[in-house]
Amino acid sequence: MVPLPALPIGSLDQPPILMTRRLPTLLLVASLLAAVAAPAAPTDPSSTAAVAEVSGRVVDSFGRPLAGARAELAPLPSNHAWAAGLLAGRLTPAAVAAANSGPDGRFVLKVPETGVWSLTVTAAGRLAMRLAPLPVVEAEVLPDVALWPSEPVRVRVLDAVGAPAAGVWVHAASSSTAPWDGAEGWRPAARARSTAADGTAVLERGPGEWLEVHALPPGSLTAVAIRGEDRIELRLPPAQPHCTLRVVDADGRALPGVVISRETLAWPSGITAEDGTLRLSAAGVTRGLFLFGPAGERLRSALPEPADAAAADASPPAILVLPGPGTVAGRMVAAETRRPLEGALVAPLYDPGRFVVTSRQGSFALPAAAAPVSELAVHAAGRLPRRVRPAAGDRPVV
Repeated sequence: MVPLPALPIGSLDQPPILMTRRLPTLLLVASLLAAVAAPAAPTDPSSTAAVAEVSGRVVDSFGRPLAGARAELAPLPSNHAWAAGLLAGRLTPAAVAAANSGPDGRFVLKVPETGVWSLTVTAAGRLAMRLAPLPVVEAEVLPDVALWPSEPVRVRVLDAVGAPAAGVWVHAASSSTAPWDGAEGWRPAARARSTAADGTAVLERGPGEWLEVHALPPGSLTAVAIRGEDRIELRLPPAQPHCTLRVVDADGRALPGVVISRETLAWPSGITAEDGTLRLSAAGVTRGLFLFGPAGERLRSALPEPADAAAADASPPAILVLPGPGTVAGRMVAAETRRPLEGALVAPLYDPGRFVVTSRQGSFALPAAAAPVSELAVHAAGRLPRRVRPAAGDRPVV
């Protein structure tokens, strides 16, 4: 095996130096998984010693300490795990640590493992705020989080004939200058709900905030959007012809569990069955599809415009080939001693929940889509964080 080049990480008082070494392209897909720690999976904090503490302070909109706010730490899922969970009705993973803020607004959370996390802070009558991704390799003191008063927004979704549409995901984003702009990474927590039997969902908004609200029916690639304030109604378009997609690997084998969305939407539209198929509304398939598999595979694709949209239901499945992921591998060492750094965190910026932790030899290996290789974020205790963009044919050297 060709020796891995090292990724030197500078100490806090020494700027890091980026080094790269050109190696044959085939080494990008060499497997080093046997020498690499498995991706960190958060465990029950009661059964393991905390790796670090994360602390912060909650204040109100006037900057005064806010007691009794709830801080909850949850693992940040990979893009695929998040989408698959959402399609199963789960918006966020369960928290592994929680604490209430004291009279001075401060809270402390014990982090069970090195990893990438999501921190959400809530309080009654206030807009929940979230900090993510939050990589933790050592104790962290977070910037203050301000919780602003909130008020409910009632969203009603109707189908094309005006009947309530149940089971439709509704997602809101701010469309106005928000008071939390520049809040050092803190943003409103996901404002998303699935509509009830009467077609309604209740979201929260900040004071005077206008929302951009999207509704995405199950199995659709086309979202309906509207901008509003306190009462919002969306009407879904008439039913469209459907088409069937079949996702296979390079050898033609069916790929179950592949999430498909429209390229311009982060929201998933569906997930392939055991035979690799997914039935979707034909509307939107020509605008670009985004596929991502459970092993980190990614593909951008589009289907040609059907010659007869009305006959799309009877057409044979459209075949999409999803290439398997390659591997970006390397080794991390201390810049001043060149000794391996064990327990450091390496995560792709496009999917930080799919991180790995370096082995005792400082080695790591990450699944990587065929192209382009994503920029990597690297964190180690007592070291300056790094960002590295491996080029095709490189072993990353940080």
